[in-house]
This record gives sequence, structure tokens and C-alpha cells, in this order.
Amino acid sequence: MKELHIDLDKKKKSLPKKAYGILSVIFSVLWIIIQYNDNNLSLFNIIYSLYFLLLGISFYYDGLGKSLSSLFGGAFIDLTNEYFKIKPSTFSKIYSFNWDKIKSIKIGVVNIEIIGADDKLHKIDLSTLDYPVVIELKQRLSELSKNTVLENIQLIKN
Repeated sequence: MKELHIDLDKKKKSLPKKAYGILSVIFSVLWIIIQYNDNNLSLFNIIYSLYFLLLGISFYYDGLGKSLSSLFGGAFIDLTNEYFKIKPSTFSKIYSFNWDKIKSIKIGVVNIEIIGADDKLHKIDLSTLDYPVVIELKQRLSELSKNTVLENIQLIKN
């Protein structure tokens, strides 16, 4: 079986976002310089300039195809012949399962329920994922169930 590795924080690159980010950074620097030369530098002007600086940096970073949330841990899906790991969103926990420690997998519309060998139920919410990613994950789990890797696992589809 072909392995599945998906970075859920990866975005499409965007030239307009990069351009807006650069313009915001330039605007914030020029704003401080103009206010300083006019002897009108106040706390409001500094905060205003910092806001546009941070906005510009975040838009530029987003335009590069990267997510700011990836700096805090990221989100991913790893599906191999040995294990299944998923972190649906940046601030959710990592679910990690070895195939030999799984008793059954129930694939629902917006979640996956995994019952381990110790009869503990793990519900993984897929509602935050893009629809094509959910479809790909469900297809790969179905393919795996037909493979020898999951022959001892009961796969239930809703």
C-alpha cells in the first residue's frame, strides 16, 4: 500500500497576499519615519505602526503558502503499513495507533471511531478537515482493510 502523508497546514501560494504583506510592512515603517520627522511620535502611532507591521508579516507568511498556526505544532495525517497518526488541527492532540493494537475502526461521516485492543474508544473529529482530505483518508483506510495489514480489524462504514 502506498503511504499517505498530508500536511494539513500547507496552503496555496498567493502573490496578492505577499504583495499586501510587503506593502503593509513598508507602510508601517514609513508611518513611523514620517511621525518621527514631524515630532508627532505618540504611543498611538507606535501601536498603529506595530499593528500594520505584524499584519504585513502575517500576510507575507501566508502568501508563501505557510500557516502561522504551523509555528504552534501543525496538523497532519500519516498513514503507513505500521501505524496511523493524525493531528486534525493545530491545537488538538495527536492520535497515534499501531495497527496491531486496533480492534475495530468505524468510519462515520464526520468522525472516525477506533477501538483499541484494550477496548478503549477513541473518537477523531474530521469536521475541521477539507472534504477532499476526508475522502482520501477514508479511501486509504478502506484500501488498507482489504490489505493484509488490517485483516484482523473490523472496518465498519456509515
